[in-house]
Amino acid sequence: MKLLIFIITAFSCGGVFGQQKDTTKISPQISESEPEVIPYLELLPEEEIEIEQCFVYNTEKQKDSLIYVTENLLEYGWNGSLARMVITTYNYDAKKKKKMNNIVTAKQLQFIDGEYKIENDKLTFTPYKDEKFKKKTFKLIYNQKKIDYLEDENGNKYISGNCPEPMIML
Repeated sequence: MKLLIFIITAFSCGGVFGQQKDTTKISPQISESEPEVIPYLELLPEEEIEIEQCFVYNTEKQKDSLIYVTENLLEYGWNGSLARMVITTYNYDAKKKKKMNNIVTAKQLQFIDGEYKIENDKLTFTPYKDEKFKKKTFKLIYNQKKIDYLEDENGNKYISGNCPEPMIML
């Protein structure tokens, strides 16, 4: 009998002190018209709009019948203060190129990531791996408020070029 009273008391206390769920639900409000999307470039003042810039410097050296080509590409402005130098080296036989189109034996790409800073008409490229690569400074040459070309410390002229499409899209 004591056991029966204990079980009844336990069930009644459990029901009395149990929590009750709140049944009020908030329904999401769905608007009939789509929100207006304003492009990021329209939000910025014209002075702060910075488009991607690419500048290229090419060298060719001939040794015997082989021509050695080095292409230096500097690109900046695509994300904050990030910049990249891409150095492409390859060689080809001048005699074979006359016979056939673009005979390239081996092509090497070297990507150097870093940051850039523009002060007093000078662009400074600082690589992340500064123990491996040197900091480069470029003089900005303007043509009617637009950058015409860059000139590095050695007097090499980096002309405006086409940016390659990214190899990996995130």
